[in-house]
Amino acid sequence: ALLSKRHKVFVFCIDGPNSIYNFLPGILEIKEEFDFKKPDLLIFLDCASFGHAGFLNKKDFKNRFTISSINIDHHSTNEHFADYNLVVTSVSSTSEIVYKILLELNVEIDKDIATCLLTGIYHDTGSFMHSNTSISNLNLASKLLLAGGRKRLIFRNIYTGKPLKALRLWGQILANIKQNVSGITYSIITRKEMEELEATKEDLEGAVDLVRLVSGTKIALFVSEEEGYIKGSLRTEKDNIDVSRLASVFGGGGHKKAAGFRIKGKLLKTK
Repeated sequence: ALLSKRHKVFVFCIDGPNSIYNFLPGILEIKEEFDFKKPDLLIFLDCASFGHAGFLNKKDFKNRFTISSINIDHHSTNEHFADYNLVVTSVSSTSEIVYKILLELNVEIDKDIATCLLTGIYHDTGSFMHSNTSISNLNLASKLLLAGGRKRLIFRNIYTGKPLKALRLWGQILANIKQNVSGITYSIITRKEMEELEATKEDLEGAVDLVRLVSGTKIALFVSEEEGYIKGSLRTEKDNIDVSRLASVFGGGGHKKAAGFRIKGKLLKTK
């Protein structure tokens, strides 16, 4: 969209996008590092905190650059770390905010832009099955489809055509599921199990939704290991439960009904 306005754009993502999104237009232009001294403006999308943006803390953030920054996000736990912060927690995804910005900029929503925005909404609403699905985002999805958004391409890449190793991993995740008397349903997958199945962290995409399917679940928790870190994903469908508060205990965050955390450490089996 910015390229259409003749701006020079560099797209950066600290840990790189999951390969299942390689179908998206422009995805291969995303880099995992860049020189912070080069740009005139930094725009952060869907980053709730310094950590998500690749910084240790506010001091580290300010030390690495002095240029202006804009933070566009929808997470209720957003730390408002940029110079200008547009945080709208009432929408399901950052895609919805970006769409309105593009309209204000008189950017034509072509089929590529429509596909990217539709993917964001599709992902954050759990293919329109999560409780954050609304009349508003369904109406926007229909507008994006009319603009040429490729629904079948999105569905085929995100929810079907899974590699065999990913399905075997999901089988192990299902085998590891447990539920306590409080309705907390959880599954833990170790790095050793991942290696035995020749699976990667990309194969874990959507794993927490498998855990969430168990009857009687009040809170779903999925825990995995990756390169010296323990990663947790939390989900709930209960209106009186806020999993973002639980995630914040471990330095994470997110939404009331969908949150996560990442801490240093490794998983140890106990008897």
